[in-house]
Amino acid sequence: MKILYVDSSVGGHHFKYMNRIIQEALSLGIEVSTILPSEDDSYPFKNIYLKFPKRKNIFKFIFDINRWLKKISKLVNEEKPDIIHFLYSDSFYFFGGFGLRHISKKVKIIVLTQHHIPHGKIRSFLYRSTLRKVSKVVEHTERNCKLRQSKYDNKIEYIAYPVFHSSIISKDEARKKLNLKINSQTLLLLALGGTRYDKGLDILLDALNSVRIPFYLVIAGKEQFFKLNFIKEINMNKYPSKFFFL
Repeated sequence: MKILYVDSSVGGHHFKYMNRIIQEALSLGIEVSTILPSEDDSYPFKNIYLKFPKRKNIFKFIFDINRWLKKISKLVNEEKPDIIHFLYSDSFYFFGGFGLRHISKKVKIIVLTQHHIPHGKIRSFLYRSTLRKVSKVVEHTERNCKLRQSKYDNKIEYIAYPVFHSSIISKDEARKKLNLKINSQTLLLLALGGTRYDKGLDILLDALNSVRIPFYLVIAGKEQFFKLNFIKEINMNKYPSKFFFL
């Protein structure tokens, strides 16, 4: 058996994620190759370079994704995988999985890993259209998985997000390390992931201005679209709080 993994990025957690699942596949005697958006010799397996389209204009993006999938279809002819797994496929429902037709005739199993729930009637319709073109959709959030299954069909499967670190510290140790002095009146909040625009960090920060008790906000991720100065300004320091970038 051979699996072809496709990802849209090699930054952040993508490398660890890809490396982990591939090592698991190799341990089972499964042949593996990858299609990644940048050349990287760090991966201990065959890597094919194919740049992922940038999302600027939605109509151009749909056209570019379709062209990107056509190129993958040609690579499928060369690699001849039994399974192709798109590790980040949240953009696919924008076009109802239209470009997947290039691949579906050549590969027995198409798997998508999705991270967001599409909202609205049009996006939900396009998402269902995408589901009809694939074999399985992997969801790492149990709640999202159950919600999607109740709305769509049994193609969606929940798989817990893998833990990349061998050591896990206790809650008390973590609070001590971050110098968090928590009591019954203190609210502790976690914003997980980089400060990208689509994560809605600005909405959370604006809402925190209405909080009337001391709180800590731990931002566990990379400083990206929203910078530290913006975060401090929007909070206006009305109430005791701390901000961390981890």
